[in-house]
Amino acid sequence: LRVLTLHPSLNDSDPIACTIQHASLSDASLEYKALSYTWGNSTLTKKIEWNGGREWQLALGYLRLRHEDRLVCIDAICINQLDMAERACQVRIRDEVYRRASNILVYLGE
Repeated sequence: LRVLTLHPSLNDSDPIACTIQHASLSDASLEYKALSYTWGNSTLTKKIEWNGGREWQLALGYLRLRHEDRLVCIDAICINQLDMAERACQVRIRDEVYRRASNILVYLGE
């Protein structure tokens, strides 16, 4: 499992900064949020530190905390979408990923 660490910012106009790390669902100390979202326009309109579309910029901006990192599992980002074997494996554990999340966050778009 990969999780995204969304780094904090006091200024909403700062670029989105995040890192991806590997984690294990069997790690009892792992605390993360899972994001459920709608697909949207993939046109890039603001520079962030990974190649995400406008909807991701908005969603990550809303999710970003001001003073601390936030760990989030977002399948479109944390799963290698070009690796069909990985995608198939991750789809099989998606229910567990959502069950283990401390919260499910919903982003319906702007």
